[in-house]
Amino acid sequence: MNVIATLVIGSGLENGLGIWKIVVLYFISSFGGILFGCVFNPTVNSVGASTAIFGLIGYYVAYLCINWTVLGEKNPTQRFSLMMFIFFSVIINFEISAT
Repeated sequence: MNVIATLVIGSGLENGLGIWKIVVLYFISSFGGILFGCVFNPTVNSVGASTAIFGLIGYYVAYLCINWTVLGEKNPTQRFSLMMFIFFSVIINFEISAT
């Protein structure tokens, strides 16, 4: 399921950022998320791609916040579509991470 989530979320970012920037973002998010988990809960060992996926979603949130005024100028539903995509991505990935 993590591979599918990475493909769905990452493919949109790859078109805008390029392959190398998305690879760097993915690995920094993965490493940072695992490090964050180790610091706040050192008794639990965790390995997985969920932290990287949440990092990609975090980039979408930052992009939405930074470009709020630009989004929606040509297409009024663009902001709403991106917010729904972020919302459903978070819900689905929380469900994947919980299992």
